Amino acid sequence: MALVTTAEVKRRLPGFDTTDTDSDTLVTELIAAADEVIAVFLGYPQAAAGTAPTAQTTTYTRYFGGSRHHFGLTDTYNVDSRVLILDVTPVTSISSIHDDSQWDYDAVRLVASADYIDDGDTGRVYLTPDSVQGAFSQVRRAVKAVFVAGWVTVPSQIKEAALHLIAHWFELSDRRGRSNIAQGGTTTTWRTEALPESVEALLTPYILGRAL
Repeated sequence: MALVTTAEVKRRLPGFDTTDTDSDTLVTELIAAADEVIAVFLGYPQAAAGTAPTAQTTTYTRYFGGSRHHFGLTDTYNVDSRVLILDVTPVTSISSIHDDSQWDYDAVRLVASADYIDDGDTGRVYLTPDSVQGAFSQVRRAVKAVFVAGWVTVPSQIKEAALHLIAHWFELSDRRGRSNIAQGGTTTTWRTEALPESVEALLTPYILGRAL
């Protein structure tokens, strides 16, 4: 499912007949392009090699360890190895977490789901006080997490950003390469940036921590 629908785009663009389907292919292509541009800006990674990033729900397999940024902090300098920070949010479900410094990730190294609780909004996974796991390994790539993350219900600001961006692209196409227009003795210079400031302003609150 895309960030916005063809009907929503047509309602936003002046002069578009919402019942005319001749432009649906172009609109669909622009929606897909906007989805990818926005996902990249927000810091969403590829879920798999050769796939486009998306801000919507998809399954990720991510590896952690070897960086203090993968774990919680007890203070400015000390790592809290009982807290794992998943770097794609919001997290809607966790399929599995393995902790294996040998990178085999077999059943023996599976972290029991009863050993942790997660905060989907922040991506933080907390080991319970009585967990068998005790702590997450800090060895590079020791922790493998398979989880579903992204927006099930797209926030209104992200939807609005997608509509702004698509409308901006349509406006650029109408200019046919011109950067300004002279009317009544006055020259107006158009803005030509790929990602308008209005779009950036709408998206900035949703940038992932991994992208900052």
